[in-house]
Amino acid sequence: MTSAGDGGTRPLPSVGGPGVGGPGVGGPSAAPHDHRARRSPQDEQPTTVIGRVPERHAVNPQPRAPERAGRGLRGIEMISGLLGGGLLLAGLVLLVLQFVAPALVTAGRGPGWSAVAVHLGVGAVAELLRAVRGRLGPPARWAAATLVIAAAIGVLFLVWW
Repeated sequence: MTSAGDGGTRPLPSVGGPGVGGPGVGGPSAAPHDHRARRSPQDEQPTTVIGRVPERHAVNPQPRAPERAGRGLRGIEMISGLLGGGLLLAGLVLLVLQFVAPALVTAGRGPGWSAVAVHLGVGAVAELLRAVRGRLGPPARWAAATLVIAAAIGVLFLVWW
């Protein structure tokens, strides 16, 4: 890069880029047969058997607008989330108490192992539904939230009353 007579460095040759470098270096004036010639975005897309570009790989796909949940749906999802999380937490507390203090839990009409299992089961299903709700449409979200609320009320009624 440097020679003994010039006393410094010379700039490196330009690398191909848009409009840089002249013919054959990858700029707009590159020859069509040159492997460095610019390609259209369509050339980079995978094709199907019939030669069409799949929709998920389309050059300019129009993104779908996310379906926005209404105020009522968000409210019922909030209630179902609180109930489901509360049941899961209560189930974990009951599980710990079953091992740590069996005299406290089994005294009288304590919940027992079936109540622990029901609390943990309904709470886990509620949290699973809460985790996947972003992939569901509004009608399915309404159904999931209503199901969680009904199951939570059923568990509370059957186990605690």
